[in-house]
Amino acid sequence: TTAAPISLSVQPDLRWHRCEIKCTSLMGSILPMLDGRHHNAQEAILIRDGFVSEGSSSNIFVVRANNVITPPIDTDPSILHGTMRTLAMDAARKLGFEVSIRPIAEAELASADEIWVTGSGRVLASCVALNGKVFGSGKPAKMACAVINGMRLAVENLLVKTP
Repeated sequence: TTAAPISLSVQPDLRWHRCEIKCTSLMGSILPMLDGRHHNAQEAILIRDGFVSEGSSSNIFVVRANNVITPPIDTDPSILHGTMRTLAMDAARKLGFEVSIRPIAEAELASADEIWVTGSGRVLASCVALNGKVFGSGKPAKMACAVINGMRLAVENLLVKTP
């Protein structure tokens, strides 16, 4: 299985800072995705105080030197725990990759070996474009493909064990 390709844009995380928007919906997450459309982005990486918080509808992973890095969930305001985030971390560890949970500076995105997003709607997608420019080889990255295969096997094993 190959990880799905995805184009990403970097947007400020203004959720909960837009009190003039009179709604109780997910508008705060939708607006950054709309802003990213001028880069043909399908998802926005949200930046809060110079650090990656999460995607507008996903969790974010950065890979540097075979180290899989994802932001902590216990920030203020906190980010979504993410079932696929947990599954991806478990699969990466089983494949022998180091997994670190730590803040990711916005500047780390451009120099990352790989960037992934996870979410229940897309499972895991590998960044092929960032802010309208080709990222990496422009194709889904190797570790992303290995991890999504590990995730698939984990789900298949759960289904086999479930009566």
